[in-house]
Amino acid sequence: MNKVNNIIQNIYRIAVSSVSIIALSVILFICTISTCYKTVDSNEITFFCEDSILKNIFVILLFLLMLFIAKKFSFFNKIEKYIENDNNFDKIKKTLLLVIFAMSCAWVLFSQYIPGSDQLDIINCAHKLSIKEYDMLEPGGYLNKCTNQIGLTLIEYYLAKVIGNYNIVVLQLLNAAGLTLLYKKIIDVLETCKASRLVQVFTLITCGLFLPMTMYTSFVYGTIWHVALALVAFNRVQKYIERYKWQDILIASLNISLAMMIKSNALIFLIAIVIFVLVKLFSDKEYYWKKMIIAACMILFVIGTAKLPVWIIEQQTGYKLNQGESSYAYMAMGLQESKFAPGWWNGYNNQSYEASGYNTDKHTKIAKKEIEERLTEFKDNKGHAVNFFSKKIASMWSEPTFEGFWINQIRYHRALLPQWFESLMSMDGYLSWASILDRVQVLIYFGAILWLLLAPKGDFIDNSFFFLTFCGGFLFHLIWEAKTQYSVTYVALLLPCAVMGYELFLNATCSMLVEKKTNKLNINYLNLMICVFAIMAFAFIYKKYAYGCLVENTESYIGYTETTGGFNTDESVLEINHMKNNLKDNEGLIKYLEEKLDENNISY
Repeated sequence: MNKVNNIIQNIYRIAVSSVSIIALSVILFICTISTCYKTVDSNEITFFCEDSILKNIFVILLFLLMLFIAKKFSFFNKIEKYIENDNNFDKIKKTLLLVIFAMSCAWVLFSQYIPGSDQLDIINCAHKLSIKEYDMLEPGGYLNKCTNQIGLTLIEYYLAKVIGNYNIVVLQLLNAAGLTLLYKKIIDVLETCKASRLVQVFTLITCGLFLPMTMYTSFVYGTIWHVALALVAFNRVQKYIERYKWQDILIASLNISLAMMIKSNALIFLIAIVIFVLVKLFSDKEYYWKKMIIAACMILFVIGTAKLPVWIIEQQTGYKLNQGESSYAYMAMGLQESKFAPGWWNGYNNQSYEASGYNTDKHTKIAKKEIEERLTEFKDNKGHAVNFFSKKIASMWSEPTFEGFWINQIRYHRALLPQWFESLMSMDGYLSWASILDRVQVLIYFGAILWLLLAPKGDFIDNSFFFLTFCGGFLFHLIWEAKTQYSVTYVALLLPCAVMGYELFLNATCSMLVEKKTNKLNINYLNLMICVFAIMAFAFIYKKYAYGCLVENTESYIGYTETTGGFNTDESVLEINHMKNNLKDNEGLIKYLEEKLDENNISY
């Protein structure tokens, strides 16, 4: 039995680390040679621009040098000594979390962002439920098509009973609380994995400095909360494995089910949790059945609650809902061209659903045929396939702001923005921050690779959940609809991995170089070979089949930045009052005109 357990653990470790290091190596290579930029208008077009390889290498070397200098002058030792005291450690964690919450609230209150697109559709649907208007459930209506949004709609419907409809600021402040919870759960997971206190502190600092996630607090689309709840569920799973208390099963199951109601993408987290539990089951002989119970309970709980939002809507409205747009349509769309970037939204899901007569089964057949045709096209034209997937990966993982700026630049704001905020949201502000975050993302990916190269094999399983989830997200969006709004959460989960990677590298190299010890770096040579091979193989394939596609918009983007100044999206309270007064005057005029039409027997 021990032999079987070891085989299963090794298969898991090799599989997760191999997929992770291949994905990260390809992404790092792409980020080193190119950078993606977004337009500052509603077009959402991606520009693929040349980056400086030398600058990126220099930034990595400079960062490592700074770490060595800090280590040499005992900077980290002083912090470690300070946080050895439990009270000091708790105090600094709470302070950093409070700062993150304050920064997120400040962003919400300064930006006064007004949602649009799917965010507004969901808020509108929640309002319509409250006034018993059900056109969104008719064939072609929003919730009839996007049944995956019913869960979030219901949550906002019940929230509106407390905070009122269209109370955007409160929803955004809830996002600020959700982001704080998300980062707290990352630290709780690290603590359960026995990560050093230094890693926990610097992970929180890194999270606070990761601007894109803070910017997403104004984005009321479940992006933050589904990850936060999924991490609550995973942390409860960790605790259950340690102490086997039944309330952990209930809390974990409830949170992952709620996460999936908010965002169906949370299925990636559920699968990762179940895989993790099964591997832990084989790594520890004790309490097999108890570990099986939590995996089974979570799956059954999710299955049992999956149809609950639809059932509630049907009972409340009297409508009988079908299954909506087929998930295969999103896979087909993820394999198609788009004006935004390859694999991004292009309207295919809506158009093909309408063409099917709003019939899910017919829609599935149409989408499957499209998928088959696209795969055949990729098979017959390797150059097109390499071009397509290179740009799709780059558009998701090499846009340094992850649309954090874009989602705030194109919408109206309910206040006249202060000058510093206007500067931040301007083209110059975007370019400045994109330049900084471009180097930051290289450091994140490089740090995560370092952990995979240097982590002891015995520590891998306990610390693998973030990588397992990243693998799921990366592979899923290779074939699904692409968007940086999806990838930003997975990059946030790589932050602790990068911090742990730099800690391992610093400790190992300092023991050799500074303390004059002869022990060698504990390198995972299999992962190192995979990393080198992945970079060399992708570079060869890219050069042979699609050379230049990742830098093809360099000149046109320079021209775009020189001629574009961005939109004025201010909508002050004063202007809103003027609009209300004008509407009031118009109501009187309309009443007068209707009376005149009636007097002349003209139907209206």
